[in-house]
Amino acid sequence: MTILEGIVLGLVQGLTEFLPISSSGHLVLVPHILGWKIPSVTFDVFVHLGTLTAVISYFWLDLRDLFRSSRRIIGLIIVATVPAALFGYFFEGFFESLFGKPTVVSFLLLITGLVLWSTEGLTLPRRKMGEIGLTDSLTVGFAQAAAIAPGISRSGMTIAAGMIKGFDRESAARFSFLMSIPVIILAAIFEKIRDGAFDYSDFNLGLVLGFAAAAISGYFSIKYLLKHLKQGNLKIFAYYCWIFGGFTLVLSYFK
Repeated sequence: MTILEGIVLGLVQGLTEFLPISSSGHLVLVPHILGWKIPSVTFDVFVHLGTLTAVISYFWLDLRDLFRSSRRIIGLIIVATVPAALFGYFFEGFFESLFGKPTVVSFLLLITGLVLWSTEGLTLPRRKMGEIGLTDSLTVGFAQAAAIAPGISRSGMTIAAGMIKGFDRESAARFSFLMSIPVIILAAIFEKIRDGAFDYSDFNLGLVLGFAAAAISGYFSIKYLLKHLKQGNLKIFAYYCWIFGGFTLVLSYFK
């Protein structure tokens, strides 16, 4: 992992983990476009820990308040994590195979754009995060499970599912970001168990800078998206998914 690769892919991970444009899809397609090797498991775990650092740092006060006075929400976050854990465990081979298929990833990115664009066309009542219930949590949880596939945005699917259940954009986004904490932890643990000990030969400056880039860019992408959703909508991200997905889909036929 070179310094340039570490910084670029760390920035990509941090920005796209929380913006609804699929981090896993970008980590497949960006190296494919640039002719780089697929990042190692060690690097993948470290940049995910970078985004975990970002979301915990940003929502530190929210997490403190949840533990003090709203543990029901914490329970619902755990419930929402269960579908992704089960899907990841039982369909590991299927999801893993998709990471080696840039054409499929590009197509799934187009699907993400369609979901985002369609959700904004719905006229629904708008509830706050404190009103979330068990069925809401499970619905968003299954949306998160579908997003294990690279190209399907985790934040995009969960925010869209929250909006379909009647939550305003900002509340849906906040719940989505808080849901990412246990999912990122579980993903890092799963990769560690699956692949065994880390390859310590991968530890270099590129990996460290990748972690830092993911943490910093992840923090600011959360801040940007929450601010954007107060006044804007998800359609701009749908257009991005269509443009980038379409570009990489065409490019894959010429590589």
